[in-house]
Amino acid sequence: MCLEVLKNDALLSLDGLGALASCAKGGVSITNNAQLTDISALAKVGALGKDGRGISLELSHLPQLASAGAAFGMLTELPGALHMANNARMSTPGQLLERLASVGAAKDGSSLRLHQLILYCAQRRLQVRA
Repeated sequence: MCLEVLKNDALLSLDGLGALASCAKGGVSITNNAQLTDISALAKVGALGKDGRGISLELSHLPQLASAGAAFGMLTELPGALHMANNARMSTPGQLLERLASVGAAKDGSSLRLHQLILYCAQRRLQVRA
C-alpha cells in the first residue's frame, strides 16, 4: 500500500499531500473517514500501482465527500481495480472515470466496482448500485 487514509473521523481534507506525484509501488485506499470533504490535494498523482488485493484505488465510506473529480487529475490508467462504495454524497466520479483509458483487475476478478453513489455521464444522472 502506497497511501492509506483510514478511520480519521476529524480529517476534513488531504492538504499537505499536494506534492505526491506517484504511488507506483502500491495502491491508494481512502476509507472510513466520516468528515473528509476534499481529496483534491491528490490532483498531481499520475501513477498508481496496486495493493495486495490487486486494487489500485479505493474510495469508500466517505459520507461527506461530494467529488473525486479534482483528485487524480493526471491519472489515465490503473494496473489494478477501482473500487468506489458507500459515498452517499459523491456526485462526480464520472470526471475521474472519463480520464481512465484502462483499468486492470483485482484478485477477485473485479475491475470496476461502484456501489451506492451517484454517477453523472453524458449529462444524465444515473444511480449506480453494483
